[in-house]
Amino acid sequence: MSYDSKPDEAILNNVAWCNAIADSHGIATHRQKSVWHCDHPMPPFYPNIITLSKDAQIDKLIKTIDSRLAPGWGIKDSFGNLDLSGKGFSLAFDANWYCRIPSPITNLKSSLAVNAVKTQSDLDRWVKAWGEEQRIFTSPLLQNTAVELILAEHNGRVVSGLATNQSGKSVGISNVFGLPNGILDCVADVARRHPEKVLVGYGDKEEIEILSTIGFREIGNLRVWLRR
Repeated sequence: MSYDSKPDEAILNNVAWCNAIADSHGIATHRQKSVWHCDHPMPPFYPNIITLSKDAQIDKLIKTIDSRLAPGWGIKDSFGNLDLSGKGFSLAFDANWYCRIPSPITNLKSSLAVNAVKTQSDLDRWVKAWGEEQRIFTSPLLQNTAVELILAEHNGRVVSGLATNQSGKSVGISNVFGLPNGILDCVADVARRHPEKVLVGYGDKEEIEILSTIGFREIGNLRVWLRR
């Protein structure tokens, strides 16, 4: 199995994740051949446009969405090849897609307890440990069978966690937080339960450096732009 075709897998999985978040808030989304978009306000940190090809034409779509939304809405430039600074956008951050080809993880030893979020109480603990007060992760998300929130605990305290979603041949990893060893334990748990799935996501250099110890590889660039 090759890493060469995996950027597309990561991008489409991320689209599925953004769809899941939108669905949990009752927000409609749309997907065309080269772009995914939402014409309504998305929860904080989630984009209104995601490009699905390097040659996506989004100028008209920007104008349409911009007429309906307040400043601050975002565009995920999935290939890191757009310069939107002259179109009223500021660069929020650069990041990298990453991927892990299925294989056993044998180099981890930990005493942390890793579990999936099943109840509202667990969800509240996960969100508090994640560190954001906005109601992004709501109880309807727990009803989505393609989504799972994972947490690692030490002495009853959440020390790390992440969100996952399944689509196609992949499991996506997002919203990673906490201690590095706990993050690795969470990912290892996901890999054990989905041994045939490619694990994909995106993050900064620090996150990828942590994940590289269990076989993750950087596979592409992306940018996120915010409307000024």
